[in-house]
Order: sequence, then C-alpha cells, then structure tokens
Amino acid sequence: MAQVSQTIISESAVEDVVAEVTKSTPSPPARLPPRSSGGSSSSRPEVHLQQDSLRVRPSPPSETNDALLSRVTEKLAIRMREELKAELDAAERSRKAQDERVDAMLAQELQSNTCPICYELMAPPDKNPVLLFPCGHTFCALCLASHIKAHSPPRCPYCRQDIVSQAPNHALKNLIADFLRKKAQLGLRPDDPLPPQPPPQAPQGGARSSGGLLAAPPSSSGLTANEATQELAARLRTLEMRCRVMANELEARHREFAVLQAQRQQQAVRVQQSRRNLDDAQLQLRAAQERVKAAEARLAPDSEELGRLEGEENAQREGLELMGAALHRLTDEYDRLDLILRHATPAQGATDASAG
Repeated sequence: MAQVSQTIISESAVEDVVAEVTKSTPSPPARLPPRSSGGSSSSRPEVHLQQDSLRVRPSPPSETNDALLSRVTEKLAIRMREELKAELDAAERSRKAQDERVDAMLAQELQSNTCPICYELMAPPDKNPVLLFPCGHTFCALCLASHIKAHSPPRCPYCRQDIVSQAPNHALKNLIADFLRKKAQLGLRPDDPLPPQPPPQAPQGGARSSGGLLAAPPSSSGLTANEATQELAARLRTLEMRCRVMANELEARHREFAVLQAQRQQQAVRVQQSRRNLDDAQLQLRAAQERVKAAEARLAPDSEELGRLEGEENAQREGLELMGAALHRLTDEYDRLDLILRHATPAQGATDASAG
C-alpha cells in the first residue's frame, strides 16, 4: 500500500478554523467608562471618534478562552480526520490504479507474445511456444515445423543459427494459458482485444491541495512517460524481431528463387533439346511414313505377282509330281523288262549253241 503523506497543518488553515469558530462565538458587550460624580457636562471625559476607538477589544475571561481553544482544537481534529481519511482513500485508489496499470501492461505484454512468423498469439495447444537452442528464440510449434520442413539444414528464422535442439517454453505457455483463461472468464475470445482501462477517479471531497490541512498525493491518470516509453520500446523490439525474421525469410526465398531460376534455365535447355529431338523424330517419322506408303504401294503388285508365282509353282509342282510318278512307273517297267531280258539272254545263248 502506498504510504500516506505526513500530516501538515498549514497556518492559513488554522486561521480559517479560528475565524470560523470566532464568528460562531458571540462577543461580550463593550463596557463604557463610569460617569464622574459631578453633574456638569464639562466634567465628562472627552471621547475621540477615531478608527482605533471604534474597535472594541474586550478582555474575555479565561473560561471563554478555554472554550474557544477547545472548539478550535475540535474543529482541527475533525478536519484532520476527514482529510486523513480522504488521503487514505486516495492512496488506496492510487494503489488500485497502479495495480490495474501493472496488470494491463502485463496483459498487453502477453498479448504481444505473438509468433514472429504467423503474427498470431502462441496459444496452446495448437500453437505452443517452442524454445530453440542454443539461440533461445521462441516460435509457435506449427510455424517452426513448417520452417524446418522447408529449410535444410534447420536454422533459426531470426538469427539463422543452426538448431541443435528444441523444447517447449513451459513458462510462457503457462502465462499465456492463464491469460486466455482470464479472458474467457471476461467473455472474450483469444483474438478479441483487451477492453480499455477506465481512468482513475478523482478523490471525492476531503483531500485538498497544498493549501489544505493535509498534502494530498498527486493523482495519476493514464500511463506515465516511463511506462509509455517502455511500451513503445517493447513494440519496437517486437517489430524489429518481425522485420528481421521477414528479412531472413526474404533472403532465403531469394536464394531459393535463384536456385529455381537456375533449375528453370537448365530445364528450358532440356526442353529445347527435347523439342529438337522431337522435330527430328517427326521428320524421321514422316520419312518413314512415306517409305511405308511406298512399301504399301509396292506391296499390292508384289502380292499379286507372288500369288501368280505361287499358282505357277503349284501347277508346276503338280506337273512334276505327275511326271515323277510316270517316270517311276516307267523305271519300274524298265527294270522289270531288263530283268526279264537278262534272264532270257543266257537261255537263248545256250539254245543257239546247241543248234550250231
């Protein structure tokens, strides 16, 4: 709790209380000097109507002074109690306002814990914050998995260091989960912005400025210059990290684009060579088609000639077979006659010899 400022009784405040009490206290009647024993008017003392003589300065008795002092003391005590209570209330309101500002700054800081790649809050369970080693930077699990899958070897999207290992950032995960749970209790979705904080109310009656009995602490409204500077510095760090991640990603995309251009040029050369080969093959195909047509054109008469020749061949084969069969019969007859003749020749020779 903020400390209450020291009670200071100002001189002007005491004079105000005394004047208030004096006005409410009736003054005793002024006493006139006694008359002299003589009856003539010349023996009366001369009265001068001056400004000082018009002011009656009675000498009140000690009882009146004590009562006046008691009333003044009572008034001062009442005033001091009221202003002390007002100062305590103001200090309590200031403490609550400061706690609310701290909570709002913490909530804003948690709200700004977005993934530098997808710019979304690293809310569990789908987008758990993952801590990289040894660089120590944090990204959401989905974006990190996509980045590692697309880049080999795996490197940090921010500082481009090699990723040795990774682990869930449990501390940040629990803070974000608690923050989202409180937002859900307020009926807010995770993507909904935080409601604006109401300005602290001014103290109602009692606490005065330096002219009062108590010196009230200065009221705080909105963010201080230091808090605003810290908030801007945090936003600047977030933007710097996002810009660096985007610059690294752009550089990687440029390298991938250069590799893709080289691959495209090589593929274009291969495509041109394939087109030339296709043109040559088409020329060869057209020549072959012409040769096929010529061969087809020669095929019909050749087929007819072949049929004619086959017919002649078959006819000649039949003639040869007939001639061969006739020759075989003649040969058989010749052999038979020759055999008969050989058998008949010796017997005829013997007959001729006996006849001679």
